[in-house]
Amino acid sequence: MGKSSQCCACLNKKRKLKNFIKRVSDLVSSGVTSIGSDESKLLQRSTLQILGVASKHKIPVSCLVLDKSFANADQNEITLKSGLRVPIMLLLEKLEIRMEKGIEVTQEELLSVWRYVQQCQKLKRLSFIDCFLPASIPVEHFSSVIKSRHFKVFWKPLDYEFALEFESGKWKINSEGTSKLSTEDRQSLHKLMSNTVTLSKDDSKHFQGYMIELLHNASCHKIPIYCVNLTNSFKGLDGDGNIILSSGLSLPILTSLEILDIQTEKGRKISKKEVNATLEYIQYCPRFKQLM
Repeated sequence: MGKSSQCCACLNKKRKLKNFIKRVSDLVSSGVTSIGSDESKLLQRSTLQILGVASKHKIPVSCLVLDKSFANADQNEITLKSGLRVPIMLLLEKLEIRMEKGIEVTQEELLSVWRYVQQCQKLKRLSFIDCFLPASIPVEHFSSVIKSRHFKVFWKPLDYEFALEFESGKWKINSEGTSKLSTEDRQSLHKLMSNTVTLSKDDSKHFQGYMIELLHNASCHKIPIYCVNLTNSFKGLDGDGNIILSSGLSLPILTSLEILDIQTEKGRKISKKEVNATLEYIQYCPRFKQLM
């Protein structure tokens, strides 16, 4: 092959590579890249190869969705249920982890994801969908680097989306990035609180945490809470006047609470001290009408 032919072949190869890189850029830089649990391992591997090309050529990845395919994570990679691994993606902008409905994520599992995303330098948004997360994250895990890049974390276990508040490590209902509830959220929360909200001993700790956050948000926004029913979940009160549940979680003072229904386990009697503490609790609830 002559030099001119070699040059043509080389140029043609470069042109094909350039076109391929452009196609990769079109795929990942503006839309959503998804890896689903229902996809074959071959298809998942192909998607990871495309993401690898994007990473190698410094192409921003707009959004990666792990749709029920997430297994675990560490600071270096995410492992999928298929056994394949997602390496650190420096130019990833959004990561959404969707799980099977009702899956409970432990604090250690959550922190393992946290260690991974801290390595993704351009990540702006992390979302958890359809799972139950711990009620809070220890604030010592929030580095100044994370805060400085305006990083946001969202969690949508059921109908409501929460945003992580870095100052406290707790979740607050997300309403378009403001501290005020949107009209739609307010109406929805008002409807929920117009019925009895039950915190049962049989509920998981994560579910109780979710419901407590909703109750707390309703109270903070002065939405009337018709009735809170504690079914075999009442343990006592702490020194700050909060109700302690058998799960170890605490129910803060709900200033918009109207009825408190405490149902204890058979044979369990509430002591005089607990009665007095409960009466003191409801004194801080100006809308309160009835203790059952």
